[in-house]
Amino acid sequence: MSPSADPLRRVLVTGARGYIGAHLVSALGAMGTHVTALVRSAGALPAGVRGAEGDVLDGAALTALLAAERYDAIFHLAGLNAGAGSAAVYQTNVIGTATLLQAVRALGQPKMRVVLVGSSAEYGASPDDPLTEESPTVPVGDYGVSKLAATQMGRVLHSATGQDTVMVRPFNVIGPGACAGLLHAEVARQIVEIEQGKRAPVLKLRDLSGYRDFVDARDVAGGLVALAQRGLPGQVYNLCTERAVQAATLVERLVGNAHAHLTIEAEHAPRKFGDVSYQRGSFQKAKNTAGWAPSIGLEKSLTDTLNYWRKWGNTALSGGQVSEAISK
Repeated sequence: MSPSADPLRRVLVTGARGYIGAHLVSALGAMGTHVTALVRSAGALPAGVRGAEGDVLDGAALTALLAAERYDAIFHLAGLNAGAGSAAVYQTNVIGTATLLQAVRALGQPKMRVVLVGSSAEYGASPDDPLTEESPTVPVGDYGVSKLAATQMGRVLHSATGQDTVMVRPFNVIGPGACAGLLHAEVARQIVEIEQGKRAPVLKLRDLSGYRDFVDARDVAGGLVALAQRGLPGQVYNLCTERAVQAATLVERLVGNAHAHLTIEAEHAPRKFGDVSYQRGSFQKAKNTAGWAPSIGLEKSLTDTLNYWRKWGNTALSGGQVSEAISK
């Protein structure tokens, strides 16, 4: 694929029911792109999205799926975070990516773009500020290690075969649609429960001393599309804001938009294994290559997150319902 803005007519998305995946599918749908979502089981998907049951660990099924329809691009977002347990994390993030790339290679279409979605966790304890794509990668947890391995596989495949791979590292993703396991969504959930009188007016949170580069999921989705169209083969790109915000500040901003008076109780426990105290990225490479820059400010991300939880509450949303919710 050329670095010009080539159209994305037909794409395959793995992890389409995840947080970023739902936003990506929504963005692609708005462009009129025909989206096929690789899903492990039947269930709701956004209107116009075709579901194909399968698993990134099933090489035969992946090969058959890729052979049946010609895609302009594959967005690979399927993965697990560290909470799932080390063995499962490595199997899905490393072996799953290897299986997908092997199926792509067997297809013999080196010009078909493959967008591998990694993470700023690949940088880990890197000393650079800001972190660029040339910064040392020093992951300090299983998730970062597994994502770095996937990125390296994409690089090797491009070097060895010319396969058109692009690797993307979003930083800390925020905005509507996230599950309560992420800090901003957990805070929003607790605030809404306090507003509704379902819990005491006290936010109980983990350590808030760390600094992160928080980027809106809708901006990340736009960045993935832009890099699928204009990114250079074999390259890695950051998606971030170039601003480091303390977790305590993020919580205070959310509390400032609460419709109730409340207090904050934050733990002062030692940092967990795999955590780092500070990260800030540079998006200049994505800007220079694909014209991408973040457009959604922190306040809007947090306000939209609160309103999302006010509307949807603790309802267990399927991927299709998440896509419906975030588009409104």
